[in-house]
Amino acid sequence: MKRKICVYVSEELVTRLAVTARQRGATKSGLVGAVLDHFLDAMDDCDVHSGVEERLVGMGHQLDHLAHELKLVSEAVAMHARYHLTVTPPLPDAAQPAACRLGAARFDEFAAQVARRVEEGRPAHARDV
Repeated sequence: MKRKICVYVSEELVTRLAVTARQRGATKSGLVGAVLDHFLDAMDDCDVHSGVEERLVGMGHQLDHLAHELKLVSEAVAMHARYHLTVTPPLPDAAQPAACRLGAARFDEFAAQVARRVEEGRPAHARDV
């Protein structure tokens, strides 16, 4: 069942509506109904989009927080490396190859432990060392 409603629009809009209805072979009421339906559907989509927008904003805040945390971790690692390099005495040239082999083996073990902990979701704690 269709119901009649009355609206007031400008003369220019009435003229454009009449021309468009003639060009498309449609009625003015049909065009107004279709446009109103489309507009109201778009308003419903805005509610959906605003929910998506809120989630995206939240994700942006989370990414900002992660970036901040990553900067802290990077700075801590850099400071530890700088300290370690400062307090470690230099080795004689003859001891360098053996020290490099030992260092490479230790690094490989370190990388394997990090990979294992990340896979297991187990954080490193002082009591685990």
